[in-house]
Formats: sequence, structure tokens, C-alpha cells
Amino acid sequence: MLELGIALLDADWHESHEELGQHLQWLRAPERVDALYRASLRIYPYHYDGGIAIRRRCTWALADIGD
Repeated sequence: MLELGIALLDADWHESHEELGQHLQWLRAPERVDALYRASLRIYPYHYDGGIAIRRRCTWALADIGD
């Protein structure tokens, strides 16, 4: 399950990165810190707000993981 979450967060073929960030936040898995960090820096073409929402979600997830 961990590998799937990381792979989906890095994938470009869907538009659910913010939702994935939320699920990763709930799981609080330290193994996903690097993937969340990468996602917070990426620019996704479908974001209407310039990527602020996904950056915020990833930041919250990283804070909850606390690693």
C-alpha cells in the first residue's frame, strides 16, 4: 500500500494529488515524507490556484507525520 501511494503521488496521469495528500496525512507514514515533499514542489497543470492547495495539503501531512 505504501508503494502505491508514493507511485500515485508521483504520477502525472491523474488529477487527485490533493486527495492523495489527504490520505497520506491520515496514515502518517514516515516512508512517504520524500514523496510528499516532491509533490509540494511540483506544478500540476490542472491546478486552478497555482498549486497552493496541494502544497498546503502536503505541508499539513508532513507536519502530522512529524519526521
